Amino acid sequence: MNKATVQFLTAIDNADLADSLGAGIKFDGLVLTDDPRRFSTRFRPEFRRLVGEIEYEYLMNSPVVAYGRASLDAPLSARAGIAQLGVFLGKVRRFQIATWLVRDNALAFDRGYAQVVQEGQPVAVHSNTWAGQVRALSSDRPPIAKSELDMAVDAYRYIYLEDIEQATLVDEQARDQSVHGAEHGVEGSSRMERALYFLQGGRRAPSRSLRVANFCSALEALLVAGGSELSHRLCERAAWLLEADAESRAACYARVRRAYSIRSSAVHGSAIRKKDKRQIQEVAANLDETLRQILLVILHSERLRELYLSEDAQHQEEELERKLHHMTLGDPTLLGR
Repeated sequence: MNKATVQFLTAIDNADLADSLGAGIKFDGLVLTDDPRRFSTRFRPEFRRLVGEIEYEYLMNSPVVAYGRASLDAPLSARAGIAQLGVFLGKVRRFQIATWLVRDNALAFDRGYAQVVQEGQPVAVHSNTWAGQVRALSSDRPPIAKSELDMAVDAYRYIYLEDIEQATLVDEQARDQSVHGAEHGVEGSSRMERALYFLQGGRRAPSRSLRVANFCSALEALLVAGGSELSHRLCERAAWLLEADAESRAACYARVRRAYSIRSSAVHGSAIRKKDKRQIQEVAANLDETLRQILLVILHSERLRELYLSEDAQHQEEELERKLHHMTLGDPTLLGR
């Protein structure tokens, strides 16, 4: 039986590190490193020739790369090799989302590679390009510390409970749906999947007003399920989740309400007034932090994690809606306060 070994590699752009990653950060079959000696020997001379000298030098000299490996006890077709690369890039994108939960950043990737070595066959190289570029709210960002990347790994593990096994070839259509999740559509997805879909849409948006619009949609996915007075219920639930006293809740309510008015203008085609343009940077920054803190509240609460992240999350919509409603009526059970 022909066996196949696959080596994966992609560069992480905009990774200004405060300190070395040492032996690398390892999780879910991936390794992040800033030391090319830890991965360069995995790739054969044929890889360098097939990707081209310029791209090879870019990969080897990138400040940070993500790499991984899969061993398979079966022949690997070109289509299956590309699917395996999709699994790898899906995990890199998940980590990209997790880093935002630590703080806003512009960590990005676009092209990934898979080197396939099989007995009796020439070395093959597959590539794929994903829309992995994101925008940070501010260009004035401090370097990223290794401890922050470790925190992002912890967030990754909280959100993505089920690993996708790279070492076993499974049904390609099922794998594609598992990796991309809501990237290909939100039908049938959980609230968390829909929220992360809009989160990434906002981070890729070309303007701050569209970022605000996508982030408001992410809040809707997390906190409301349609019905009347949608914006009021969203603002109210955000305030109750994040704040412990009436004054702080009122301030949070007002901030989210302000963002929602900008969202309405951006989505429905209304002209954004000059005074709104002056304020939109502050509104976007506030909403950025509000969404981050709500996601962190969910991740750090066992009760909420069960409702949002369990395998049965899609079937607990009514229960979650009921508990969120009771929370705003003063029931402390959901938050454990």
